[in-house]
Amino acid sequence: MTEPQEPRSTAPNHLTGEALSECAFSPQTAPAGWLEHAEGCAECSAQLADLRLLLTQLAELPEPELPESVVIRLDAAVARAWQQADAEHEAEQEAAASEKALAAARRGRRWSWRKIALPLGSLALIALVVLGLGSLMHGVGSSSSASSGPAIAANGGVSRGNDSATESLLTQWVQSVVTPTGTSGAKKATPMTQNERCASTPPRAGYAVLTTSQRDYEGVPATLVVYENAQEPSSSTVYAVVYEGSCPSSTSPILAEGPVQR
Repeated sequence: MTEPQEPRSTAPNHLTGEALSECAFSPQTAPAGWLEHAEGCAECSAQLADLRLLLTQLAELPEPELPESVVIRLDAAVARAWQQADAEHEAEQEAAASEKALAAARRGRRWSWRKIALPLGSLALIALVVLGLGSLMHGVGSSSSASSGPAIAANGGVSRGNDSATESLLTQWVQSVVTPTGTSGAKKATPMTQNERCASTPPRAGYAVLTTSQRDYEGVPATLVVYENAQEPSSSTVYAVVYEGSCPSSTSPILAEGPVQR
């Protein structure tokens, strides 16, 4: 015959202190096997009874009275804690409201900028176009003046007549060999006739050689070549170039040059 076996939920030989406390203070949640063992085991049953008696005696003890000073301090501490909690809550609400107001203001500013961005962009584009056209017209005017004016007479030589004194010398020389326009009589003849001019006298696009003259210019032997506008021969302005040497060419150094009134 086989001996009957104890159920699996049956507790071991004796319950531990924690198990007995569980059975004494919380019999509703204690495992059924523990209660059955405690009721059937003399030793565990005695310990369980002692714990239940202790629990009953503790419940019958009078409620302790706190000193009034302790109660006051506790009440003050609780009041401060509630005040701090309320202050933190209000601060959080104010921060949230400020953040919402700031976000709304930002959205308003973005909308305002969007409303004026297109007009500003259009004005900027118009201004750029106007400035660009102005620069273009200025460049075209400068190029036209350069191509039709005396500047086309520049060549590879180096001009040394840029100061006012040099311009005065150049003007005096030109006016000594050319008669002003509108005066009676023919233009003054050059000391050199057409046949005596150097064949290499530098040409000027759009200009024709009016006359030439030779003498020292600032202590240097030089040749003055006076050009007139081929399109407007009667113009009161001529262009004069002083070349170094007696027979100038396109590579001769330029001592002075510029427009001169007849």
